[in-house]
This record gives sequence, C-alpha cells and structure tokens, in this order.
Amino acid sequence: ISAEFKRSIGKPLHRYVLETRIRSAVSLMESGNSSISEIAALTGFSDTNYFTRYFKQIIGTTPGKYIQSCIQK
Repeated sequence: ISAEFKRSIGKPLHRYVLETRIRSAVSLMESGNSSISEIAALTGFSDTNYFTRYFKQIIGTTPGKYIQSCIQK
C-alpha cells in the first residue's frame, strides 16, 4: 500500500500525513487564540518539540514566529 501511495501521490504516506497535520495547524493559528502546545495536541502531536521541528521544516519558520506574523496582519 505504501509503495502505491508514493507512486500515486509522489511522497511517502508518513510525509503526506505530517504535511496535512501541519496545514491543519496553520489554519488553527490563523483563525484562533490557541497556544502552540494546544495546536500541537489538536493536530495529533504529543510532543511540542516534535511539532515545532516539523513545522519549521515544512513551513520554513517556527510556530511562534508564524503566529506573530499572523497577529501583525
């Protein structure tokens, strides 16, 4: 199944799921008043450090800086 998924989508299932969870986190950050730890938990990350590492890898900035940029808009 994993090989077929990668062939169809172009990325491994694990990476696709991570990106989907991070996109959900971005939506929560843009629309709410939740803390980073709350957003991490709501999107399925039990460890805030793990969430922050993947958020920065996928989005290019830390969750805190992303939230600050949303506030400034």
